[in-house]
Amino acid sequence: MLKYVLLFITASGFVSNQFLQAGDPVPPQQTWLIAPQKVLLDNSFETTPAAPWKMLKGEYKTTNDGLLVKELVADKHGAVMRVPVNQADFVAQYSFKLAGGKSTTFSINDKAGHNSRVFVSKLGLQVRKDSHDHNNKDLPANLDKSAEPISENEWHTLQVEVNGGDILAVLDGKVMAFGEHESIKVEKSDIGLTVSGEGVYFKDFTVWTGTAKPDWTKVKAELRAKKPADTAPLSPPAAKKPAAKKT
Repeated sequence: MLKYVLLFITASGFVSNQFLQAGDPVPPQQTWLIAPQKVLLDNSFETTPAAPWKMLKGEYKTTNDGLLVKELVADKHGAVMRVPVNQADFVAQYSFKLAGGKSTTFSINDKAGHNSRVFVSKLGLQVRKDSHDHNNKDLPANLDKSAEPISENEWHTLQVEVNGGDILAVLDGKVMAFGEHESIKVEKSDIGLTVSGEGVYFKDFTVWTGTAKPDWTKVKAELRAKKPADTAPLSPPAAKKPAAKKT
């Protein structure tokens, strides 16, 4: 079968050549953590995803603008769609548009349960380590965040890179949050998308297998030097107190 070689240069100057099947989606132009190898999943979402995807909760509608996902009040739970990956390390990239939804996440599970996630709302983006036992002994933790607002009713591209215990979130080509935790360092059983609220659109969902780039340790140190971890929860700006009346 015909193959071609894609060459691209990362921010650190490392050149990676990937052997891809003709017609495969082109990997992200720039990666920091993972060198993509082969396509694991590729869904345009022009039609409602079929197996191996599972639509566990929520409402799903294909539109000319992508797959519209909404939370259903009757579910008493956010909308959830999941797909198996059985990989420890990977690069995922997809586009989303907030259209009334309160929040959405790129969710990662392992055999023990919830592993980690990238949380997105109009307030910003956050990388989190999840709880394996529903917050009993294994407590969740906020690993890093960006409080840069994310515009609604506009398309954005989220890139998630996972290697070992490291997880990196890149929004619209800009590094937004990086987290690391020992409990993330396991094989992932499945990944998925969740939606809280009225609606989020999705399209062009692709996942590549990958291996750690040889300069990742250096890149990680540079990222932390530029942006120390911010583990505070995402929250709206504090309301300004009204000025005291003069008497």
